[in-house]
Amino acid sequence: MLTICVLVAALLSAPDYNALINQWLSDDQTLAGTAYKEILAAGADAIPALVNRLDDPTEIHNGIFQAPLFRRLPNGEEELVTPTVGDTAFTALRVMIEGRRVKSVQGTYFLTKENAREWIKALANTSLRDMQLRAVSDSIKRQMVEIKVRGWQPNDQHNLHCLSSRLEELTSPEKSLP
Repeated sequence: MLTICVLVAALLSAPDYNALINQWLSDDQTLAGTAYKEILAAGADAIPALVNRLDDPTEIHNGIFQAPLFRRLPNGEEELVTPTVGDTAFTALRVMIEGRRVKSVQGTYFLTKENAREWIKALANTSLRDMQLRAVSDSIKRQMVEIKVRGWQPNDQHNLHCLSSRLEELTSPEKSLP
């Protein structure tokens, strides 16, 4: 009987990640921001809900997640794009798995909105730490392929250094990353 009570209590107290994601739409920036931080703090537990929302086209107009973006169209023109729940879910996944990167090395991210669902699905039975390590490894491999194809560019050393630093962070016994 005690076991059943503990299970019911755990289920009732488990965060509803979809409800937190829905709070991102709130005009109350404090509520929306707190919900986003709770999702990030949940780590691996929130990943399935985030993956399920990657294609959510609902626009977020509260200005907290990103200022409106410009997307370059195939004809070279730019269009104004308002962040969506799917965009923000992807950003949360990327931050959890790949960490935050300074703007100068953001091109080194491995995960894209297009590959995230399948990449995460392929690693579903691994820990968040293993996903983080794999993402760094995949990023380094992609950088090396790009260098081989296009030749060495001035920022490549910086990019590889940043990726190596991330790998050190993840493998260092002194550091405890989520």
